[in-house]
Amino acid sequence: MVNIFETGSARGDYGRVVHAKHDSGQLTYGRSQVTLASGGLHALIRQYCETPGARHTSGFISYLSDLANKTPALDSDAVLHGLLKAAGDDPVMRDCQDSLFDNGYWLPALKSAAALSLPDPLSVCVVYDSHIHGSWKTIRDRTLARAPDSAAAPRDWTTAYVATRRDWLAGSPNPLLRRSVYRMDCFNQLITENAWALPLPLKVRGILLTGALLGEGQAGGARALRRTSPMMRGDDVERLQRALGVAADGVFGDRTLTAVKEFQQRNGLTADGIAGPTTMEIMGL
Repeated sequence: MVNIFETGSARGDYGRVVHAKHDSGQLTYGRSQVTLASGGLHALIRQYCETPGARHTSGFISYLSDLANKTPALDSDAVLHGLLKAAGDDPVMRDCQDSLFDNGYWLPALKSAAALSLPDPLSVCVVYDSHIHGSWKTIRDRTLARAPDSAAAPRDWTTAYVATRRDWLAGSPNPLLRRSVYRMDCFNQLITENAWALPLPLKVRGILLTGALLGEGQAGGARALRRTSPMMRGDDVERLQRALGVAADGVFGDRTLTAVKEFQQRNGLTADGIAGPTTMEIMGL
């Protein structure tokens, strides 16, 4: 869902480059639109350049200093934009983005949801969306002032959070934020439909999310496998588990996460627990 909000694609567009006039994030890039202004774009490109097998390292090296300094001229640098778009097709870049977004946004969102005793996938998605979009802590605190007991009524708390965030977005002086109220409208619609488990198929912004579209159980490593909530399941997870030599139940849980990290450490990879294209290739999958 958040990929659709950010790039218009269910899987996310790893090569998408955006610079909007009123966007305080300056240049944004990738599956979930990491920003130049936050320093995230520099962190991503630095990680990419340090990863063996990256195809476009030579082109990016000269930009690292300007990326670190968040130089405004990069917002309109056509050469850099072309490099970023081309790198989006590189499996190494996709692995780097998956790692960055999982470790920088997804895992913190899971911790935030757990701290508030929000167990439902829809609630977790709301929290993750705010970690990606920004100002999670601000709106969380405003909601806690109105509905402090999230543990006793997690769905009521999530509903209150969505309403509070929608009001905040709608009242923002930034036109880009005002236009993004559709994100909360999508969540409100799912709340109205009682879709707390996010059952598939699910329509978001005109895109029908199905198991087939998301690569559920698809052969050939079509999706990066990771620890999610709800947990990933399918034949591809089972194949991964067999390659790792762990019990193959087809569910990517904590045991599989640990096994993937250990495999990555042994093979000199970033031990992020994500079985993406590079990890899969080394495994022979």
